[in-house]
Formats: sequence, C-alpha cells, structure tokens
Amino acid sequence: MNEKLKEPKKLMSIVEAAKYFGIGRDCLYALSRTERDIPILVVNNRKKVNIPKMAEWLDNATAAGREL
Repeated sequence: MNEKLKEPKKLMSIVEAAKYFGIGRDCLYALSRTERDIPILVVNNRKKVNIPKMAEWLDNATAAGREL
C-alpha cells in the first residue's frame, strides 16, 4: 500500500494546536498573551496558530534552552 501521509492544516485553533504539539491548552493561551514573537493570528476574533511557524518557534525555544 502506498498511503500518502496527510499534511497537517496550516492554521489551527489554540485547542487543536495544543493537542497537536502535546502541550496544555491553558499553557498555549498563556504563551499567546505573553510571548510577542509566537506565531498566532487573530481571525474573526479567534486565535489561530500557524503550525509550521509554531514548530519552528518551539525548535528555537528548545535550542535556546528556554523555560516556558
């Protein structure tokens, strides 16, 4: 079988992104309020996470040894 892996959505809600990255929803909401460089957009008054950019942001935070 030649099954193609499904690519994740580019934008996800905070809840979806928290599940996708394995972090707490409340933690991600808090980060969205305190971290100015986190890749979150507001679309129709709802916060959306840019998934590819968030993965990069988490990689950079990890490399820098940051505590979130």
